[in-house]
Amino acid sequence: MRAVNPALPFRLFKVLALGGTLLLSCVSAEAFAASQQQQQQWLLQQMRMGEALQRDDLVRDSLARLELIAPDHPQVLVGEIRQALADKTQAQNVAWIEQLMTRLRQQGPHSAALRQAQALIKLQSPDGLRQLQQARLLAAAGRFEEARGAFEALFGEEPPDLAMALEYWSARSRIPGQRGVVLGHVQALDRDYPGNAGVRQMLVGLLFAEDRNDEALAVLHELAGDPQASANAAEREYNYLIKLPVNARTAQAWQAFIGYYPYSPFARQATQQLALQRGLLADPAWQAGVKAKHLLEQDIATGNATAEGLLRRALKVYPEDSSLYGALGTALMRQNKYPAAYQAFSTALAKEQDTDYISKWQDLQAVTRNWMILGFGEQWNQKPT
Repeated sequence: MRAVNPALPFRLFKVLALGGTLLLSCVSAEAFAASQQQQQQWLLQQMRMGEALQRDDLVRDSLARLELIAPDHPQVLVGEIRQALADKTQAQNVAWIEQLMTRLRQQGPHSAALRQAQALIKLQSPDGLRQLQQARLLAAAGRFEEARGAFEALFGEEPPDLAMALEYWSARSRIPGQRGVVLGHVQALDRDYPGNAGVRQMLVGLLFAEDRNDEALAVLHELAGDPQASANAAEREYNYLIKLPVNARTAQAWQAFIGYYPYSPFARQATQQLALQRGLLADPAWQAGVKAKHLLEQDIATGNATAEGLLRRALKVYPEDSSLYGALGTALMRQNKYPAAYQAFSTALAKEQDTDYISKWQDLQAVTRNWMILGFGEQWNQKPT
């Protein structure tokens, strides 16, 4: 039997202990680095949130802490430049800004952060302020293509801060064919600057314009919780709901409106609308009109006469409803009853308040008139000579 060296187990223990210590050190270093990275990202987000909420104290506090843990981060340097530009009382700021710009150039002569800083500085110069004023005047005059060009002469397609982004994307959204592109950028702004009412109000307008109404309503409901934005949100949602057709879904939307905006001046009117719609939905005469419109939407020839009867029944109870007269005109026109259809469209036009529907009834009235003229011409040609 071989003798065991008594020093061997001790050496082995030392090796294992040393290996364990090194492993723990590596793990601890990685964990610390990960924690520091998370803290850095969180502080950058806090800085953007401070800008979004116009909380200068939050911006300054986040920036001060970032200067300690990530002094060379590009957005920290840009934040310091923005802060120095805002403080016009310090004469030494010009030299300090140039030092910061030098550090940015060293990191990358073509970086997005450097372009952002250059644009911020340009916007504070007399020439930059003059160009900005010109861009704003062009946008106010409705010359959006020219306004876009003036803005892009200042900062390309990269607005350097939130305020400039709102002005630039607002002008660009008014250019034909640009709304979809702008929507994507405004959604990105909403992610980068969470809680900013201006961004979300612009987002609502773009979503409504793209017929993404449910998404627009979801954003409005987020704004409902913002004391500074809830009044505007309530008005926009009320103006949207008031144009919707009476049905079960619209009634549910009015119910939700009252819950989201209980203290709004529109809450009382919304309550009245809800009561009115519930009454209409329970009324057989109103339901007759709804059924008739559904038949017309299906555009089945055999349904036109049935729709006419249902609409005449509904009009006995609701003689002031322009939509019923418009639907009646459609049912009559499809049965080649052009004089009666013309009269129905004329009545709808006289009673209509909504400008969109006024145009619709005018168009249908003109079409019916043309058919009447053609019909009279055929009758004249068929007369014996």
